[in-house]
Amino acid sequence: MKGVSNVSRYPRRDRGPRRPALRAPARLGQEGGCGGPRSAIAILLRGVEETGVSHAVVAPRLYLENLLLPTVFEPVKAEGVLRYPLRADFPVSWSSHLDVAEVAERLLTDTSVTGVVGVGQLPGLKGADLAAGFSAQFGGTISFDALTPEAFGKLIEPMFGPAAANVVGFYQALSQVPDNVISEDTSAQRLLGLTPRSIKDWLADMLAR
Repeated sequence: MKGVSNVSRYPRRDRGPRRPALRAPARLGQEGGCGGPRSAIAILLRGVEETGVSHAVVAPRLYLENLLLPTVFEPVKAEGVLRYPLRADFPVSWSSHLDVAEVAERLLTDTSVTGVVGVGQLPGLKGADLAAGFSAQFGGTISFDALTPEAFGKLIEPMFGPAAANVVGFYQALSQVPDNVISEDTSAQRLLGLTPRSIKDWLADMLAR
C-alpha cells in the first residue's frame, strides 16, 4: 500500500502517456467502483487527483469474457442453454475487454474527457438479450437459465478453488440490487462516441481468434 499512497510524490516525466487512464471495477451501482475510501483504488485515485494531472477512470461493469468460462460456454454449445447467476430480468451494462481497451486508448490522448467514464451496453442487457446474441451467432435457439449464486459456485469451485466463495458473494450482492447499469451521462457512448460490441459481434471476434 505504501507505493500507492505515495503516488503524488513522483515527478511527472516528459516521455510516455501524459495522463493516466485508470480502470476501476464498478460495484453494485457505484459508478466509480472504488470499493470504499480505504481501498487501494480509492487511495490511488486520491493520489492522482492531488497531483493535478488530468486523468480519467474507466468503469466497466460485468465482462462478457465471463461467459466464456467452460461451465457457462460448454452448455451453450451442448444443450442450447446459457446458465448464469443473474436474475433473468436483471439488466447489466456488459462490455468486453476489447471495449475497455479501446476506451482506455482514447482517454490516454483525449484530455478533454476527465473523471469517470462508464463502459458497457445501454440500455442494460437482460438474460433474454444475452441468449438472443448467442442465438444470432450460432444460428440456433439459445435460452437463458438463471442460476442461484450458490449453484454457480458449486460449478466453478473445481476451477476456482477457495476463490469461488468470493464470486458467490459478489453475485449474492448483485441479487439485492435492481440493476448493474452505467450512467448514460458519463458513458463512453456519450463522452467519447464509442459503442461497445454487440453480443454477436463480440462472439464472432472471440471465435475467430
